[in-house]
Amino acid sequence: NPGAVEVCNGVDDDCDTTTSEDGTAAFEDAGGAVTALTVSTSSGSTTALALTQDGTATFCSGTFYTTLVVEADVTVQGIDSALTTLDGGSSDTVVAIEGSSLLVSLAELTLTGGDATVGGGISCEGPNTLDGANLVITGNRATYGGGLAIDGCSTTLDAVTVSSNDAVVGAGVDFGNATGTFTDVVLTANDASSIGGGLYLSNDSASTALSMAGGSIDANTAVYASAAELDGATNAVTLTLDGTEVA
Repeated sequence: NPGAVEVCNGVDDDCDTTTSEDGTAAFEDAGGAVTALTVSTSSGSTTALALTQDGTATFCSGTFYTTLVVEADVTVQGIDSALTTLDGGSSDTVVAIEGSSLLVSLAELTLTGGDATVGGGISCEGPNTLDGANLVITGNRATYGGGLAIDGCSTTLDAVTVSSNDAVVGAGVDFGNATGTFTDVVLTANDASSIGGGLYLSNDSASTALSMAGGSIDANTAVYASAAELDGATNAVTLTLDGTEVA
């Protein structure tokens, strides 16, 4: 189909042997219409994308210098976290979820190069739902939540590594006013210049409850609470660990 959009399916969609899937991205809306996403693959330029329609954004193999603002029910997926990288180019949060009652899924990606006040790799605020699977969140920085900042956002993570992120508070994850389930999540080598190297749990408007099964919290550093800090000054804060290694 000459002129068709290349998608990550191992097929020469546009019938042009000179083109490749690598370094390409596409968005398929809820009605099945597919459009190409123009995204920088050069470290000297970062593309800011707003995803405002329900659908799926797929990034093929490569490093994409981009920041995403998600304002709809969207799945953002790569090929494999070892093959597909979204790099924020030190310009903003890599993936910011903004809105209300949204369902957002992230899978098979490495998120890096984020630099923001809240959430370097991922920020999710408000009554939204975030599902993440097979992610690597590394090399991001923020004041709050170097890897992830979760505020009021119901969160499920499976097979996610959060490593080598920096923040003042909650270098790996800053989690508050929400419920979460982490399965086989590794929080390692994150550094907080104040408190909560691996994990900072808090609340100011609602109870906070996080359950972790498997995975680990290890080799994180902070002035206070290198592994995890539970700050329940206003409402209840609960952290439940089942087979999670803490060191």
